[in-house]
Amino acid sequence: MTVGGEISYYVRPVNGDDSNNGTSFASAWKTWKHAVDELCNTGVSAGDPNNAILFMVNETGDLGYTGPWHGPTGTQSTLNYAFTSSGGRFQVCGLSADGNYDVGTNFIFDLSGFTGTHWLYAFGSANMNNNGIQWRNITWRNAASPTDSIMFTSYDGELAGTEFYHCIFEDNELDSRIIGLGSYGDTTQYYDCIIRRNNTYGYQSLFPAGNYGPATNRQPGALFTRCIFHDNQTDPSSFQHITGTNSLNGQGVAHEDCVFYNNGYDTSNIVCFLHAHTEQTYDRISNCIFFNNTGTALFLENAESSDASYVTSVYGRKIFNNVFVNNNKAIEFEDEPGLRFSGFYNNLFYNNTSEDVPSYIQGMTGAGNNIVEDPQFTNGYSGDFSVPSDSPLYTKTLLNHGMPIGGYFVQKKEFSVTDEGSLSLGTGGVGDTVIVSGRSFQKVDDDPIVWRRV
Repeated sequence: MTVGGEISYYVRPVNGDDSNNGTSFASAWKTWKHAVDELCNTGVSAGDPNNAILFMVNETGDLGYTGPWHGPTGTQSTLNYAFTSSGGRFQVCGLSADGNYDVGTNFIFDLSGFTGTHWLYAFGSANMNNNGIQWRNITWRNAASPTDSIMFTSYDGELAGTEFYHCIFEDNELDSRIIGLGSYGDTTQYYDCIIRRNNTYGYQSLFPAGNYGPATNRQPGALFTRCIFHDNQTDPSSFQHITGTNSLNGQGVAHEDCVFYNNGYDTSNIVCFLHAHTEQTYDRISNCIFFNNTGTALFLENAESSDASYVTSVYGRKIFNNVFVNNNKAIEFEDEPGLRFSGFYNNLFYNNTSEDVPSYIQGMTGAGNNIVEDPQFTNGYSGDFSVPSDSPLYTKTLLNHGMPIGGYFVQKKEFSVTDEGSLSLGTGGVGDTVIVSGRSFQKVDDDPIVWRRV
C-alpha cells in the first residue's frame, strides 16, 4: 500500500514467501531475515526514503517467531540503514493473523534459539543517525546468554528517537541489558509496555537508558509512561538495577503512571537508579506505584561533575503523587543531598521496612502532603491495585481532576461474591451493608450479586 509515496511491507511467517515483493498482505515476505536484508542492508529497497512501515503478522500465535534471524548464527544483526533514510521514524508494527491491527495482539519474537551478541545492532553508520524506529505491539522473550542485549547502538546518534508502544519484554536472561541505545542527547521512550521476569548478569540495568555502566557519562535519558515492571532481577547473581539513567545532557529519566512490583532478590536491589552527570539533571517520577520490591524503590546519586556553585548537588528533581508500599526502602540518597529546587510532595508511604518518609524529605523546602497510611490495595502482590472509594489514594489527593495518588493503575473496586471466595456476604437487599474481616461491603445489585466495598 502507498500513501503519498510511502511504502508498507509485510512479513507473514506461515503464508508469506521471500520471493514476493512484500508490499501487501497478499504478497508478504516470510522471514524477518529477508525483511532486514531488503530494507536495511543489501536489498534494492534498503534505505529507500519512502519506506514507512513493516507489518509483522502474527500467524504463529503464542508460539512466536523463532527464526531464521538476520546474520549467521553467533553474530549480531548489523544494520546499515534504519529501514529508511528519510530521517523519520520507521515503524515496525505487529498485526493479528487476519492482517488487522489489534491493540491486544503482539507479534512475538521468541529468541530462545538466537545465539548472536545483539539481536539488533547499529554501530558506526551515519545512515542511522537521528533515525529512530517506532516499535508497536512487538514482544521479545526468552533471550539468553551469549546474547548481550536485544538492541545495541554506539554512543553517537544511531537510532536516536526510538520509541516502544504496547511492547512486551519477558523471560529474558541477558548478559548486559535489554535495550542499550547510546545517543548522547536522546530520550528513548516507552508507552504502555510490560517488562516481566527478566534478569541481566553484566554491569548494567535492565534499562540503563544507554549502553554503558550505571555511573558513566555516555547515556541518554529515558521516558516510561503507563508501563508495568514486575518480577524482574529475582536471581541473586543478576545485576541489581531495574532502570537507570546518567543524563549526560540533563535529560534524566521520567517515570509517569508506571507500576513496579515484586522486583528484586534482596535489600541491595534498586528499582530506579538515578545517577547524574551534572547538576542540571531532569528527573521526574510521578503517579507511580512501588510495591513489594525487595530493595530500594528510588536511589538518588549526587552529580558526578561538580562546580563551585552546586558542588555535587542535583537540582530540579521532582518526585510526586507516588505510592511506596512494602518495599525495603522507599527513597535513598547517596549522602547529604542538597536537593536544590527539588520537590517531594503528595506521596503516600506505608510499611516500608527500613523507613517510610526519609528524614531529608520531611524537613526540606518543596516537600508537602507526604502521608503514611494504608492505601488498601485489593492485592498488590498479584498486580491488583484497585482500592475502595475511601482509600487515602482518593481522599488525600491534592489534584482536582480526579486522579488518585498513584495514578493510572489505581482503580476504584466493586466487589462481587466470587471476589471474596469463601467469605459469605449474606443475602440482604440492595443497599444493605455487611462487615467481613473488618471491611464494610454494601450490596449494589441483586442480579448479578455485586457488593461494593465502602
